[in-house]
Amino acid sequence: MGNNCCSQPAETVNNFDLKKGENHENKQAEDPVAAPINHKPEVLNENELEYKTDYALGEGATYTGQMKKVDDTMIKHGKGTQIWQDGAKYTGDWRTGMAEGEGVFYHANGDVYTGEFF
Repeated sequence: MGNNCCSQPAETVNNFDLKKGENHENKQAEDPVAAPINHKPEVLNENELEYKTDYALGEGATYTGQMKKVDDTMIKHGKGTQIWQDGAKYTGDWRTGMAEGEGVFYHANGDVYTGEFF
């Protein structure tokens, strides 16, 4: 009886929280981080897109690829490549100015990420 290690009930037994009465299996399905992502690519309207070469973005970054005009501002949209001043580069899909979809990011230190961007 001197050993007190096992006198307390376990926090979770078979995915059931004894203190709160919550089933963690059901809770996990509700967690937005654990939920599957159903990403459907936007269909691009080619008539809205313009192709730009070495378009200056500021701070030494340039972009070559498809863009569209939104409220008198050109934004990256479609396929393209951005190169930063430090040598980092992203080539792939762009949506409303952000890397989104399939692409490859080449870090300035030489690391490379190939995959999907959200």
